[in-house]
Amino acid sequence: MVTSKNLQDAFAGESQANRKYLAFAQKAEADGYPQVARLFRAAAGAETVHAHAHLRAMGGIKATTDNLQAAIEGEGFEFQEMYPPYLAQAREEGNRRAAISFENALAVEEIHYNLYVEALAAVKDGKDLSHDPKACKEYINKNASDKATVNTGRISAAVALIIACIMAPLLGGIDQAFQFIQEYTGIVSPGILAVFILGLFWKKTTNKAAIIGALVSIPIAMYFKVAPKGWSDNPVFVDVPWMDQMGYSAILTAIVIIVISLTQNRGANDEKAIPISKELFKTSPGFNIGAFVVMLILVALYAIFWK
Repeated sequence: MVTSKNLQDAFAGESQANRKYLAFAQKAEADGYPQVARLFRAAAGAETVHAHAHLRAMGGIKATTDNLQAAIEGEGFEFQEMYPPYLAQAREEGNRRAAISFENALAVEEIHYNLYVEALAAVKDGKDLSHDPKACKEYINKNASDKATVNTGRISAAVALIIACIMAPLLGGIDQAFQFIQEYTGIVSPGILAVFILGLFWKKTTNKAAIIGALVSIPIAMYFKVAPKGWSDNPVFVDVPWMDQMGYSAILTAIVIIVISLTQNRGANDEKAIPISKELFKTSPGFNIGAFVVMLILVALYAIFWK
């Protein structure tokens, strides 16, 4: 019993040392010490050998189906039970770096879980995966830190804002700009809404149904624009207000998604369904206060400028 516990502790220690030394190697290389980086990487390789030996001694490497099941259980525990409270606690304490790290890991662990589930189903059928799991790849910067990722998002937002500032004068008056935005978002928004609601809250929704629903929602939305735009006076096209167009498009798209999901899984829950918990929707006190302040500002602006 004691030796079994010692093997587990040794395996955990060697595994952590491997990841630490690889991170240290990146830092040493960035600081201009390539030989020190090579030392860290060599030591990391040795720690991997030790960790694998301990894992074999524990009987932790079994048949591929057993290994996949163990991976599913581990990833499921991490994104369902471990990371949600960790993330909530980090937000409550105001530890932003930890919150970002936990949030990123939470999203990726769920992807890993789904990939392992898919792989297990294939192996049980005597097959290998029919595709390369691209979700595990990093294409642009394999060594990107959380800070670099966040900065990339900020730059993207700034570029989008600049483009919006350039486009706004070209649209004429504010009424025309709002109408332009309203018309074009009305084509895609209903489908997005249907996919979001069913994908999050209805566990029978499948990926295939969501994709087809999103694609079908566009011609559905365009159908409701034919009569109001005067493109045709054929009675087959109905003339309804813009808000009704949005509602009908969302409902019809949801029906398409529901029918395809029920047909595909024969009424069973989808194996990739998102588990819903209170922690998923929990926000920090700081966020709640900030949201309330923004709401008050918006109410004040509308009260002052609305005519």
